[in-house]
Amino acid sequence: VDGTGGDDDEDDPAILKARIEERDRRISELEEQLQSGEQLRRALHNRIQELRGNIRVYVRTRPFLPSDGSSTQSSIDILPDGESLQIQGKHVGETH
Repeated sequence: VDGTGGDDDEDDPAILKARIEERDRRISELEEQLQSGEQLRRALHNRIQELRGNIRVYVRTRPFLPSDGSSTQSSIDILPDGESLQIQGKHVGETH
């Protein structure tokens, strides 16, 4: 007994090498998981941005133009449900 209280196995170069190799493998696994997670995050982020853009430009309106006539009434009516719109066409009674 050398009095240090440590195990001689901990200082064995073969055991140390095996521990290092195991840690290196674990680091590689974690780096692969990180890369995979990052790719998924990017794909989901891009999809969210695409959907936001699609929603944002679903309906576009323009201001009244002089050629629209003297009517100041909007051609867009919001229906009572608060979510639906009714768009009046150029011709009387035409709706979309």
